[in-house]
Amino acid sequence: MHDYILKTPNEKIAIAISPKRSLKLACLFVLTALVFIGALSIGSTLYNPILVVSHLVFEDIPDMNFVINHLRLPRVTLSLLVGGSLGTAGLILQSMVRNPLASPDTLGITGGAKVAAVLFLTFLHLNNIHLLPLVAVGGATLAFILLYIFAWNKGISPVRLILVGIGFEAFFSAIVTMLIVLSPTYSTSEAYIWLTGSVYGANWSHVTALFPWFLVLMVLTHLKAGQLSVLELGDDIATGLGISNNKLRFFYIFLA
Repeated sequence: MHDYILKTPNEKIAIAISPKRSLKLACLFVLTALVFIGALSIGSTLYNPILVVSHLVFEDIPDMNFVINHLRLPRVTLSLLVGGSLGTAGLILQSMVRNPLASPDTLGITGGAKVAAVLFLTFLHLNNIHLLPLVAVGGATLAFILLYIFAWNKGISPVRLILVGIGFEAFFSAIVTMLIVLSPTYSTSEAYIWLTGSVYGANWSHVTALFPWFLVLMVLTHLKAGQLSVLELGDDIATGLGISNNKLRFFYIFLA
């Protein structure tokens, strides 16, 4: 299957369309939609998927309103946003280090968030629980800065980045384990719930809090996606094409 080039009348903008890739994206979109509807239909109360679609698209069905609109729909929507965010972060880091096993976990970024969150739950407990996401992001950012400093050696090489990251992740995991062992039982249970991850009790306020960040960061991620693809070909080729490898890596690891 050949790629097709679509151009504007003045030929200032050209878009390459791959039928094979478009077919894959269409299949994934349909599969995601089916899983989304299935998640809304299955639970302690089972609903006909056709009725669920009718309820969401055409008319409100009173008997389904509370369960679908207030219980299941926020959880499923939040899961979709979180899954998309984690998947994109993993894809970014795989491109950075040219390794399909790379992820925020393997580079220690998630480890920094874990340490910050467990410290927060252990010493500040639940009086300021609304600050927990900010603290976790702060820990991840600090881990990213330390990773960049320790991996720097006249630039950032993919191999050095992932090796230092694996060391950081092991170090942060040890700290988390120590904190959980030494912490009181009540804070330990809260830490376990946060580390495991759950959408239980999720509501629309969680969705509206996450969605603007998701939207903005996704747009930023696609700004230089073409350069990111070139970087996968190797530093020498990317440099020869005029790409600043270190600046691009800093930008995308920060987004991840």
